[in-house]
Amino acid sequence: MDGSTHPQSAQTGSEDLSTREILLSQSAMLRAIGEQLTALTKAVTPPPKEGPSLDEMLMAIITLLREQGLVLTRVDDRTLALGVDLPPLIARAMLRAERDRDLRS
Repeated sequence: MDGSTHPQSAQTGSEDLSTREILLSQSAMLRAIGEQLTALTKAVTPPPKEGPSLDEMLMAIITLLREQGLVLTRVDDRTLALGVDLPPLIARAMLRAERDRDLRS
C-alpha cells in the first residue's frame, strides 16, 4: 500500500492544515497581546524627569543627617559638661534624674 491511498494519510493532511491554522491564529493573538503589553508598559512608565536623581536626593539627605548628628553630639557634650561646673549636690540630682529617665524609656 502506498501513502496516497491510505485513509489515515488523508486525515493527516487535513490535520496538518487545521494545526497550521490554529498556530497562525494563536500567533496573531500573541502578537496582539504583545502589542497591548507594550502599550500598557509605555502607559505606566513615568516620563523622565528633570532635576536630581533619587540617588542624589538620598545622598543629600544622608549628608544633612550627618551634619545634624554632629550638632546633637556637641549639644550632648555640652549638656554633660554642665554637670562638671555645677555644685556636687545639683550634679548628682541631674545624673539621678537622667538615669531614672533612661530606666523608664
